[in-house]
Amino acid sequence: MSLSPEKRGRHTRPRSSSRGPTKLAKSSCFSKHKIACLALQASNNDLEARITHIRGNLNQLEREISVLSRHIKQYSHHPFLETWQADLLTRLIEVAYVRQTRKLPAGVSIGETNTAEREILSRAYSNAARRVHWSTLDSLGLDVRHHDALQRYSDIAVYRSPNPFDTETPFAEWLVEQSQEKPDLFAFWASLYPICYGRSVYESLVIA
Repeated sequence: MSLSPEKRGRHTRPRSSSRGPTKLAKSSCFSKHKIACLALQASNNDLEARITHIRGNLNQLEREISVLSRHIKQYSHHPFLETWQADLLTRLIEVAYVRQTRKLPAGVSIGETNTAEREILSRAYSNAARRVHWSTLDSLGLDVRHHDALQRYSDIAVYRSPNPFDTETPFAEWLVEQSQEKPDLFAFWASLYPICYGRSVYESLVIA
């Protein structure tokens, strides 16, 4: 016996729809994926920014190393160069003071080596260097660069030898070796030899 439509309606269970939960699951999955992508993108952006920063620092470091290398190559010198320069400038101070008919500060006598303490002598010569007149150097045939060197004499005074004649030949040998590679440096210091030592830089090579 078949059921009537009314009875079928009362006894037939409605089918549940599976679309709602599926859509929610897909939406949730999509949101998680989107969040993960955004997080990955942010991480990539941060990583790229760090790489750019590191590259910038590396480029800056490479430039600084390049500049430093050029500086070292240009100004690299013998370990005794400061002593040689100090000794030659010490002689220039002595010659200039003789030309100016003046005495060195602190009662120091020209050529004094053993009777005064080294610190007193260095201080006296440093003070004297600052008082050398430009006109005196000009009368010796020198230029403003030599005057500027005397103004900075105190920076290397500590390296001076007890006797400035002791380094005449070693400095001359080094200067001649550098004459082709560093002609300006050679010309600057070689010009002082006839004034300070009474002979050319080449003549100073053969002193016994």
